[in-house]
Amino acid sequence: MDGLRDRIAGACHKATREATRTSAILARWTLIAFALASSDSAVAAERSDPTAVGVAEFSYVDTSGEERDQRADHAARIAAFSETLRASLTDGGSRVVAPLTCREVPCSTPESLIESARQARARILIYGGIHKMSTLVQWEQLNVVDVDDGKPVLARLLTFRGDNDEAWRKAALYTENLVNEMISTR
Repeated sequence: MDGLRDRIAGACHKATREATRTSAILARWTLIAFALASSDSAVAAERSDPTAVGVAEFSYVDTSGEERDQRADHAARIAAFSETLRASLTDGGSRVVAPLTCREVPCSTPESLIESARQARARILIYGGIHKMSTLVQWEQLNVVDVDDGKPVLARLLTFRGDNDEAWRKAALYTENLVNEMISTR
């Protein structure tokens, strides 16, 4: 009878050890599942934070040699161009425009622009300029930079024809599409 009791006690002890080991394994897997769920939540929360984008005022140069003074028209158009880009980037919450301020005026070097974007906590910086070469042709230099590493993610030299509100509006819309496409794939 003692042999039977010892075997039963041994079996119970073995079952208890197995149950304890199983509980420990289940506890570990539960902790792992919670850790993964927490990290997924953190990543999702990070992704849901809006991406801050800094848009510098685009510069403008007119070397067309036209006799008529168009500085006021060009100043208004370049301001509207930059504002169109800013407005297009606030697409319902996934992006916000970070205001840029420069310590050195003008904020004209890429380094000073990137530093200004960092100060504004922007993740992406957009800057460039437009050069009117003739009555018909204008060049746009578009630069988009990853502020974290300071490296360009998009650099384009574009042309557009005409020097009226409609030509500028079309150039701004094309630029807006390029920038939005690039940002949405990041």
